[in-house]
Amino acid sequence: MARSSKRKDPLLTAAVLKVSFGLRKSGGSMFQEIYKGVLRDFDLSDEDVERYIIENRERVERLARGESE
Repeated sequence: MARSSKRKDPLLTAAVLKVSFGLRKSGGSMFQEIYKGVLRDFDLSDEDVERYIIENRERVERLARGESE
């Protein structure tokens, strides 16, 4: 199986997750638990993710809507 040459970006992953749940206006406590786990696993803070969203809003929102890069 060929491996993707693209490296995973933990901040992008967390940002897309956060924006995706925000766009759906659903998830509530389920989202909070998943999001906390992602932050913990990637050793990130919500502030890190918010800053990333601000700096990369267009890309993050596009991916959160399911559009490709």
